[in-house]
Amino acid sequence: MSRHVKVLELPRVYAHKSQRARRIDYRHVIDSLVRKPQAFRRSQLREDLLPSCDYRLIWRHVEEHLEPHKACRYIVRLLHLAATENCEGTLGRYVLRHIDQGKLPSESQCQERYGEVTRVIPLITSQQHALGGYDRLLSPVSY
Repeated sequence: MSRHVKVLELPRVYAHKSQRARRIDYRHVIDSLVRKPQAFRRSQLREDLLPSCDYRLIWRHVEEHLEPHKACRYIVRLLHLAATENCEGTLGRYVLRHIDQGKLPSESQCQERYGEVTRVIPLITSQQHALGGYDRLLSPVSY
C-alpha cells in the first residue's frame, strides 16, 4: 500500500511437505538487473523471474536466436518496460505475435509502442509586476 492505494498484490505460496516454496516477482529486482543484465542468464531464479508462459517462450526464442549478452539485455529491458509501464500481458503478446511472424521486434519498437510519451513543456512568458509596492508595505506607517 502506498498512500492508501494498493500497489501490488501477491498470492500466498504454501510449501508442499519437505519442499521449499517461493514466489519471486521480477518487479522487485528488475532495477538491479537493468544495471547488470548478464546476471539474468546464470541466475538460479531465472525461471521464477519470468512472469508468464509468454515471457518463457520469448526467452527461449531470444536465447536461441541472439548472442548470449544480447539475449539477456533484450529480455531484461522487456521486463523493465513491462514493469514500469504496467503492460506485462499486452507487451508479451505483442512480442510473441512478431515472433510468430518470423521477426523479433526491437527494443525501440517496444518502447515506442508501450513506453511513456515524453511531453514537451511549453515555455510560458510572463511580465514581472512592479516591486515598488512591497517597499510601501514595509515602510513605517504614520497615523
